Amino acid sequence: TGDPLDVAIATLHASRGADPEAFERRVRRRFAFDLRKRRAAGVFEVGSRTAFAVSSRTAFAVKGAWEEIRPLLAGIEDASSGRLLPADAESLERAERTLRRLARQGLRVIAVASRWLPDGPQAQAASQAELESGLTLLGFLGVEDPVRSEVPDAVAKCRSAGIRVLMITGDHPETALAVAGRAGIAPQAGDRSLVLLGDRLEKLSQ
Repeated sequence: TGDPLDVAIATLHASRGADPEAFERRVRRRFAFDLRKRRAAGVFEVGSRTAFAVSSRTAFAVKGAWEEIRPLLAGIEDASSGRLLPADAESLERAERTLRRLARQGLRVIAVASRWLPDGPQAQAASQAELESGLTLLGFLGVEDPVRSEVPDAVAKCRSAGIRVLMITGDHPETALAVAGRAGIAPQAGDRSLVLLGDRLEKLSQ
């Protein structure tokens, strides 16, 4: 229940044999989505069982816009080898390429990163700013929000009536272009000159 993105993630989690409700019980702290920070986060317990004992560790995880999470990274988990790579220019550029590939498919792309926390009460008392450092990028979630079938025809009717149609979104520019192309808003799909980013928009007069 709740946010559609969280529902989609939980549904995928369950389809892979996991128990989202059991995970919910391990969450110790929540940091709700912040529109300015463009991310949400939480602290949770990760349990492990061996032949001798059951133990747990505490982790901090964050999901949100890549542009906001990228500066918080110290490492990147390599998907092919499972090794931890430093978040240097080369590995960050490789992550960017993955992001752009997903975005060009019209997917909303969410970055996911985490870090282990030391044992003790500090993890429960630390602020979000204190927790959001030295993170490891785990990967990206590509979320599809398909254009409704009636949208292209509605856009075409607006155009024929002399109405200029604009799309405003918080998604990545590549995602915006792909969706605008499917909707008939951007006839030249892939033309980056059609995109006006927020930093430029804020400097325009009314």
